[in-house]
Amino acid sequence: MLIKLIKHDLIATRGEFFGIYLGFLLLSIVAPFLILNGPEWMQVLSVFSVFGVLFAIIIVTLLAVIRLFQKRLYSHEGYLTWTLPVSVKLNLLSKVIVGVIWNVASFLVVWLGALISSTIFLTQLSTFNQVIDTAILLFIRSGFIGKLFNLSLVFLPYSLVTLVYSVVFLLFVITFINTSWIKKGRNAIGIVLYFGLSLVIDAITTRFITQMPININTENFIFNPTDPLLSAYQALSQFNYTINGGVVLAMIALQVSFVVLMTIGILYFVEKKMEIE
Repeated sequence: MLIKLIKHDLIATRGEFFGIYLGFLLLSIVAPFLILNGPEWMQVLSVFSVFGVLFAIIIVTLLAVIRLFQKRLYSHEGYLTWTLPVSVKLNLLSKVIVGVIWNVASFLVVWLGALISSTIFLTQLSTFNQVIDTAILLFIRSGFIGKLFNLSLVFLPYSLVTLVYSVVFLLFVITFINTSWIKKGRNAIGIVLYFGLSLVIDAITTRFITQMPININTENFIFNPTDPLLSAYQALSQFNYTINGGVVLAMIALQVSFVVLMTIGILYFVEKKMEIE
């Protein structure tokens, strides 16, 4: 049943994403040619268009997830959703999973567009081979990419937990403003509550997490202005870091704690205080 719920929610919301995803990818293909070969005004317009669509993807993802929660849980359509022979927990879980899926999809589309643009842009340059050789020297032979990849693997669990936390946090706020306690000004109260709780949670996190999870070592780096390429290679080769595993685990534990507390709150609101429009 969970798979069916996720499938229907994805189908119901896909129309909000596919258009802007396709537009961004097409722009990622066209923009490099316009930047390199077009008139100056076209170059400027292309750059602003790419960043504009990128920003739009972020906004569309946020608004689509908000509409997913509001429309399919706390509107007339939501009333029908709650009449399905599905438990409250399963219904809410499907919405959280779909919210996470669309956030991951937007992230992947942005990186795919950046990869397409950079590849086309580089292949159009007359100094393509030189640029590739320099990139290989700086990022691969220096070992920088490998270190960065290992670092990303270490923080992958925290990133996933943070993503789930952000979606559950949004669901918590939307559920609260749809309770019988809130009669008027739900949108305004939701915005104030979202940012207010964010500040409180940040303060709590800062209170408990007093150390940096990662320390970057740059003590041995000396910049040589006469040979910036060699300096960059040495800097990337000497790039090193130490990870405070205890701090990383504490950050994950704190995020999980917030998710658990907000989940308990959501279940209480839905079962005791929910008010569907």
